[in-house]
Amino acid sequence: AVQARALAPTFIASRSVRGAPSGLASPRFRNFTAVAVPVPVRFAYNSSALTPEGEAAAREILEYLKSQNAKSVRLIGHTDPVGSEPFNLELSAARAEAVKNFLAQNGYDGAVEIVPRGEAELFQPDDPGGYSREELHVMYRRVEYQLVE
Repeated sequence: AVQARALAPTFIASRSVRGAPSGLASPRFRNFTAVAVPVPVRFAYNSSALTPEGEAAAREILEYLKSQNAKSVRLIGHTDPVGSEPFNLELSAARAEAVKNFLAQNGYDGAVEIVPRGEAELFQPDDPGGYSREELHVMYRRVEYQLVE
């Protein structure tokens, strides 16, 4: 589901249960807690500027944080392997910072930690051979969030 969501031509919002984001937007499901939640936050090519779909994804993160009254969050930025490693590390930091700024501008007042990963931790799809190079790169470009307790 995460892979399909990342490859969709427009942002697909997660479900909401009783007014709270759930499904792919939530790190908690029954007795399972995900280490990090990948969100297909989209940016302009080679930039940290959020696209309209990127803003929708960042808004979903914001709604989840607010619904959980989260006091602290870690945003982990990732890029595809195109470009130099130093450039990608800087770009991943700038993209996570853009999400942080979006959250602050829209009312999130909790602590936000930025963790740039660049191309170091590529997303691992179920069947990499089933995707084109560009589709894989789309999945690699992401911001993940972790609740910090």
